[in-house]
Amino acid sequence: TLSIHSFPTRRSSDLQPKNKDGTPSATQKRRQELQTKLNEIRKEQAGGKAGRNQVFDQIKKLDEQLKSRIAEQKTARSRVAFKNVDEVDRQIDHLEKQVNGGMMKLVDEKKALAEISALRKQRKNFAGFEDSQKGIDDVKSKIKALKDSLDDPVARARSDDYNKIQAELDVIKAEQDEVFKNIHALRSQREDLYKESQAKYQEIGRASCR
Repeated sequence: TLSIHSFPTRRSSDLQPKNKDGTPSATQKRRQELQTKLNEIRKEQAGGKAGRNQVFDQIKKLDEQLKSRIAEQKTARSRVAFKNVDEVDRQIDHLEKQVNGGMMKLVDEKKALAEISALRKQRKNFAGFEDSQKGIDDVKSKIKALKDSLDDPVARARSDDYNKIQAELDVIKAEQDEVFKNIHALRSQREDLYKESQAKYQEIGRASCR
């Protein structure tokens, strides 16, 4: 954490805006230098912000697309009684064994064969689920890549520089405020002493006139 002790101590004369000859003081020069750097960083950040906003817009669109695809896949899967291809294959194998066993009634055998046909159609749907999942994973990868691009070391370093410069400017302002406060207090004290001395002179003058 930066504090007033993190920066060089300046003499009170250095904290004046100008030297006696009218030239800017060392502190004022430093303040102007820091302010110039701060303005440059602000311009760079403004340009970077526009680019970041574009990335955020892309992420938002992809995120909406991702949610839509996940919802579609969930709806499609809800229409299927099996979780995966293996479960479908096991059910088909079970029914085929019953049919091939020759112990079923003709009516039941027809029902079993119809169910086997329906299951084979459902099995083909799982290939579509795999393609759907690949599409979802692809969108997720794009979102991750865009988010990673936002973690820019240059932008991070620029932000750190901005914070350090602003902290030093805050310290300079605090020091100058303290000096101006003391100057104001001294002026007020001097005015009070002047008024007091004037009052005494007037009192002496009135006494000598008596």
